[in-house]
Amino acid sequence: MTPAAVPAASVHRILAERGPAVAAALYSADITLFFQEFTGENPRFTVVQCGIGPDCHTASLFPGEPLINDRKGLVAAVEVAKLHQARITMLPRILLNAKTLIVLACGPDKARPLQQAVHPPYDPLLYPAQLLFHEARSVDLFADRPAAALLD
Repeated sequence: MTPAAVPAASVHRILAERGPAVAAALYSADITLFFQEFTGENPRFTVVQCGIGPDCHTASLFPGEPLINDRKGLVAAVEVAKLHQARITMLPRILLNAKTLIVLACGPDKARPLQQAVHPPYDPLLYPAQLLFHEARSVDLFADRPAAALLD
């Protein structure tokens, strides 16, 4: 057991040092095996925590990313050209299947993207965080006043 009383078998680290493509494949295999062995279910985390970016991205699913429509994959390596970064992200199948999805939004730069994520028109390719608010089973939003300023 860890200090937080989380069993070691419940901790699934992304091995980013192996490179994005390999790390994504290993993580996907790890969580698939864990959930099949211990729960018999498709991967369904108890809690998944996400943020929202100033461009309305979430996880590392940025506007225009084709993986936003992927409902079969679990984890993928993505190239974020505007940031000159490679990242590893959970895909919608995991995000939307979580028992509870927590979204954190803080600061005035999150007011507009949070409004776009919550309100129509629905276009997750343009506003990826809409997936969380329009398709997830259960979403708990934690936002400070500046981030929530434009919500009804």
